Amino acid sequence: MHSRLGGRNPFSNQGVRYSGSHDDRALNAGVERFSADPSAVRDLSYDSDLTGRVTIPVLTMHAIDDPTAFVEHEAAYRASLQGAHRERNLVQTFTRESEHSELSNSEYANSMSALDAWVRTGKKPTPHAIAASCSAFDHRYGTGCFHDPGFSPHSYASRVNSRSSGLRWPAMTATQEKSWSRIDGVGIAP
Repeated sequence: MHSRLGGRNPFSNQGVRYSGSHDDRALNAGVERFSADPSAVRDLSYDSDLTGRVTIPVLTMHAIDDPTAFVEHEAAYRASLQGAHRERNLVQTFTRESEHSELSNSEYANSMSALDAWVRTGKKPTPHAIAASCSAFDHRYGTGCFHDPGFSPHSYASRVNSRSSGLRWPAMTATQEKSWSRIDGVGIAP
């Protein structure tokens, strides 16, 4: 990202209070502070912030104890679609696993089958129905079914402290996207 933004910094830690060390006062007194370049913020936002304007069925599967991308990201994704009034296009499932990208093959096959059926028939599946149908795929793959259809992640803000920009969903409005798309060279895509 540093090279794609031409060395411009899209992040700021001005006013951020760090906590959890053995001496938070010393940590905050000694941490280097830096400000974001507004054009770098705009370009990164244009390429990565969600508008929530999803027009096709989306089925997610996320491990509750994912060590790489914490499960509360799913709450932010749902909030983005809700903010754009598109939550009808989303089904989220959660598993009692602690992996990031190596979940059960039985669950992957089951999820792909559920998404395929939704696309073909228009009938939106439920997390409970997806969990219930997994055993048929486990007979073939034998990797287990660990769905937790009653799980719902806490809000993103319960995991991430808000910064001055706040935590709003969707992160980018349709107006921002349209306005920024008219700027030649906006974004970080190659």
